[in-house]
Amino acid sequence: MKKLLIILIFSSFAIAQNITIGSGYQLGKTNESIGATISPEVYTFNNRKVIWRLYGSYFLGNNWGYTENLDSHSRFEFGFESKNSPILGRMFFNYFSIGYNIQQDHSMVGDKRFTSNRNGMIYSIGFGARMLEQFSVMTKYVWGVEKGIRIVMEYDLF
Repeated sequence: MKKLLIILIFSSFAIAQNITIGSGYQLGKTNESIGATISPEVYTFNNRKVIWRLYGSYFLGNNWGYTENLDSHSRFEFGFESKNSPILGRMFFNYFSIGYNIQQDHSMVGDKRFTSNRNGMIYSIGFGARMLEQFSVMTKYVWGVEKGIRIVMEYDLF
C-alpha cells in the first residue's frame, strides 16, 4: 500500500507546475511529532492566488509523558490541499486540506514491543504568511485521527 501511494505522489510530478517542500511540528493531545512534506502543485488560477496541490508527509514522534506504555509513532499522510489568498493578496493566505493518515504506534509492555495501526481521514484548516518570495510560515489546526496544532515552514522550489 505504501509503495502504491509513493508511486502516485511521485508520478504527479509529471503534471505538477511547481513543487514545495516543508517541515512541520505538531503538538497533539496525546503526542508530539516532527516531519517533512512535499507538495506538487496541480493547478493554479487567478494569478496564483488560488493553488491546488497534492501532498505527502512523513512524521515521526514520541508519546513520552502523554500515554502510558506508548513510546513512539510514525505517520505517513497524503491528500489534497488548497492555499487561497484572494482577499488579502499574496502575502497572507488561508489553507484547507483533506487527506488520509497511515500511522503505526509502538508500545512497550514489560520487555515486549508491540505495533498497532491507527489509520483514517485527517483534515486541517489554517492561516499563513509569506515571509519572503519563496518562504512561508503556517499554523494549522488538524483533526480526524490525529488532532492538534501544527506549525509548518514551506519553501517553494520554483
